[in-house]
Amino acid sequence: MKIPSSLLLIALIIISAAYATNANGQAAEPEATNQKAFTAVEAQGLEKWRSFFVFSSSGYSYIIRADGHSQSTAGNDRPRNFQLKLGLNGHLERFYFVEHDADLLMIYEVSDALSGWAYAVRLDQKTLKPKWIKSMSALNLGPALVEAEFAYLTAANLLIKIDLRSGASVWQQENLEKQYALSSLGFRLPSISNDRVFFQEDIENGKTLEVDKNTGKILSVKN
Repeated sequence: MKIPSSLLLIALIIISAAYATNANGQAAEPEATNQKAFTAVEAQGLEKWRSFFVFSSSGYSYIIRADGHSQSTAGNDRPRNFQLKLGLNGHLERFYFVEHDADLLMIYEVSDALSGWAYAVRLDQKTLKPKWIKSMSALNLGPALVEAEFAYLTAANLLIKIDLRSGASVWQQENLEKQYALSSLGFRLPSISNDRVFFQEDIENGKTLEVDKNTGKILSVKN
């Protein structure tokens, strides 16, 4: 069957649009569909030691107390208890979560009033057992971003990429404050473009660090 020339022309236009180039002459990148940000949960309650964090995932509701004692409820089922790892005399300061392949990813900052640290946890929502737990030396834990099977986490003086399958660090950058005269307030949500990750300080007119996504090498620091 002979295809009308008008239809062939339309097909060529569609194909050309799919390979359109941007102003720099580079092939246009599709929008990322495998990225998702952790959600920050605000503490409720007046006192640090008696505060708690309340949030919901797909099919589950959670209450996380400042002392790490936690509760999960699925629909109308009875609540089930579990305990978050906090360390000696620690209480929760900041808490973020996101769902990933039916599991719950949590990152949270802990303090004992003298120092602070953080944990990343992958929790099986059905069994309430952690698949892995990763501890980090971190203050002012910031929002994190997931892309595919990796998470990009930040805190004051810390950038880290974690393999979500194992909890292992792919790369880690520390002692940034002295090297680049950064604020101690930490970073905003990271952003990813091609093979670069961008970390912007969480202050007005803060610096932005451009990092190689695969190696963790800092490529530039811009005001």
